[in-house]
Amino acid sequence: YIDWQYSSIHEQISPYHSTYVYLGIYTVLVALTMYVKYRQVKEIFSRHDIRSSYKVNIISFYVGMLAATGISLVANFPETSVLTVHVTGAFMAFGLGAVYQCLQVGKSIKLFLYYKVSHVMENKYRNIIRLMLSIVSIVTFFICAVFALIAFGMYDGDTIQNWKKEDNGFRFHIISTVSEWVCASCTLTFICMFQTEFEDIDMKEPQICIEDNFVRRVDNRDMELKIYDRY
Repeated sequence: YIDWQYSSIHEQISPYHSTYVYLGIYTVLVALTMYVKYRQVKEIFSRHDIRSSYKVNIISFYVGMLAATGISLVANFPETSVLTVHVTGAFMAFGLGAVYQCLQVGKSIKLFLYYKVSHVMENKYRNIIRLMLSIVSIVTFFICAVFALIAFGMYDGDTIQNWKKEDNGFRFHIISTVSEWVCASCTLTFICMFQTEFEDIDMKEPQICIEDNFVRRVDNRDMELKIYDRY
């Protein structure tokens, strides 16, 4: 029989658990990617004077940050230690990750069709691919969540991390785990597709403004001057 486990179960199995150390780095990379995407779309809105979707861009950014936070919770709170926090992080990572995809696709299609701005999406085929990925992510997330609840409610084994074929709810467990892997794969593919768009972005060092207050002697009088330096 197929012994398909949740992706996070490998966090407790050697040697796979060592790879979960890098989830913290992955969380930071995902957050940075979503921030760059937010700034990219914000710049496009500003240049083309588009205001109708400005709030959607902000909402999608915060949703993405919450999804990245969910990844961090999954990595730092193992299933065997703090199950509630771990499951909450998984719902945030996959659920909000799917919502983030839908917001991005809706925003990109609107720019492409109504405003004829192709900077966010290179062509309609990329829009179609991302639309399909977002739909699959949403559907598989709900399948994963619903069948997981059914499977856990029916489970009568000894250790919930080690499902066996004879355990009640095993079939629902398999459906849930396969759906989770599909959802995770679609989300990762969706984020990796930003790469071609980021090639045209020129990142510069941030400007740091320092306000230096000091007293200088001028014509026998004390004058307070403010100097603004940019680096």
